[in-house]
Amino acid sequence: METVVFVMMVIVCFNYVLKQTSRKPYHVVLSATVCGLCVGLTWPYAIEQSKFPGLLIYPVLFSILVATIFALPGKSYPLIAWSLAAVVAVVVIAGCRALKWLVPVRDVRLELLFLSNALIGVLGIVATVNGTTSVETVSHVDWMAMASVAVMILLGLVVGLVYYKVKLIRKSKTITR
Repeated sequence: METVVFVMMVIVCFNYVLKQTSRKPYHVVLSATVCGLCVGLTWPYAIEQSKFPGLLIYPVLFSILVATIFALPGKSYPLIAWSLAAVVAVVVIAGCRALKWLVPVRDVRLELLFLSNALIGVLGIVATVNGTTSVETVSHVDWMAMASVAVMILLGLVVGLVYYKVKLIRKSKTITR
């Protein structure tokens, strides 16, 4: 069940960045700054939590912060939080630009947003049993397995989007001839 919650968190982050592609650049920078501040300022709360998965970007960011703090024991909590805050702000801006480049058609991005939100809804139903979240704490995190899943997700995303971009370019060349 933890995998389902993790997948939901990944999709929430993807949806957030996808929504930013429809906004003006200064709104994206402002939003990225707010996300960074959210991560940087919540470290005192993150050190008191064991898990906090959610359906919105801020609880997801908080959960990432909690996981990062627990993954780096003995390190300065504010240093971890503000370093992660800077990474989050850069990733939001870069991710927004990358999605706009890879999926240039606004209607396709909106359809993708709808489908991923529908998937979150379905996974939300699967992840809850009798009104409680079905996540058990773990004493050991298999970082290699988590990294492998993340790499496979990113690889599939990149391959699919590059294929779409190449197909779109070929189609536009055929139309202009």
